[in-house]
Amino acid sequence: MIRPAAILFPLLGIFISKKALLILTGSVLAVFLAMDLFRLSWKEAATILEEEHIKGFKIYKQKEKRSISSMTMFLLGVFSSFIFFKFEVAFAAICYTTFGDMMAKIFGINYCKKQYKWGNSSSKSVEGTVGFALTAITVAYFMYAVGTLPLITGMIGAVTATAVEALPFPVDNNLSVPVISGALMSIV
Repeated sequence: MIRPAAILFPLLGIFISKKALLILTGSVLAVFLAMDLFRLSWKEAATILEEEHIKGFKIYKQKEKRSISSMTMFLLGVFSSFIFFKFEVAFAAICYTTFGDMMAKIFGINYCKKQYKWGNSSSKSVEGTVGFALTAITVAYFMYAVGTLPLITGMIGAVTATAVEALPFPVDNNLSVPVISGALMSIV
């Protein structure tokens, strides 16, 4: 539920300087990374942070017990996108990740017939992948419609983001989706 709030970073980027945006995103990333390192290096902290304090809500997923959290990886992807890419490309890449991942989860939960698993990746569903793709394509078209990104660039980014999300990459897709899709959009 925290991740959709991350869209505030690119929205703030419209109003503040790149330097201020990097300081802000870097600071938030530093807090999450510090929490992860604290949790991973001190057993008592892990016990407290990994418990369910509110019914149905945990800060960390079961698969994150011995690793850096997906939220930290996502924030690293956001921060890296702002460092390496033009603002418009970073904005698109972050939106693909933020909204595409959210729609993949919604489609996967509500319409999934069968899940698939490639290598060591987490389980995926065709329906979730379709949800991600439709959302990424919508983001690309919206950015084209408002005149911030050429349609071909946005579509290449959307297709790339979908492929990176669906395929088993060794790097967490919260980092790889914005970085790889942003890199390809920057080349086009």
